[in-house]
Amino acid sequence: MLALSHMIGFSNAFSLSMVRSISQSTTVTPLSKGGQTVIAFVSGGNSNMYSMDVDSDRLLTVSIGMNDNVTVVFKRLSQPTLTNYDYIVSNYSRTVGVKLATTYYIGVFGKGSSSQNNKFTLSVSSVSGAVIQAFADWIIGVIVGSVIAAIVILICSIVAVVVPILACCGVISCTVCFGVREAHKTNQMHPHQQLQSSQSSPYM
Repeated sequence: MLALSHMIGFSNAFSLSMVRSISQSTTVTPLSKGGQTVIAFVSGGNSNMYSMDVDSDRLLTVSIGMNDNVTVVFKRLSQPTLTNYDYIVSNYSRTVGVKLATTYYIGVFGKGSSSQNNKFTLSVSSVSGAVIQAFADWIIGVIVGSVIAAIVILICSIVAVVVPILACCGVISCTVCFGVREAHKTNQMHPHQQLQSSQSSPYM
């Protein structure tokens, strides 16, 4: 029984020794309210902490460089850790909607050994959701308007080509051409009437 308890104690001690400790930064660097880009360094096993005040109805975007050897997480109202956070930046960028004004804390955790100094580029921006929606609506309006204009131009082009062809083939009648033909037919049928009218005129 004693040997078993010693084995359990040894196993627990070995497991704990394999867990790597992360040095949590106690210094928080505030970022500009509208957004800011930071270029800095963090060694493996350490972290840099930043904060940003975000107004209501905003879109908060946190981005990192493509080759940055760091993990970035952020959390509302308190500093995040690698095991306790609200959002993690994946695929180099993460955007979240913020309904009520608050403060977000962004943690940048270095990967690799403690001797490895990781350079990173952190970009944090806060833009109005209404502006984004208005821009999206404008884009949709431009696309719809362009499609409608293209359809109208296509229809007019088809009509301009098809109508003369159909008129020449006798499929449809042209009002102007019909009027010209009728006038020409009248002149051919009554040439003597026009001659008599010219001779009987008192002004001739």
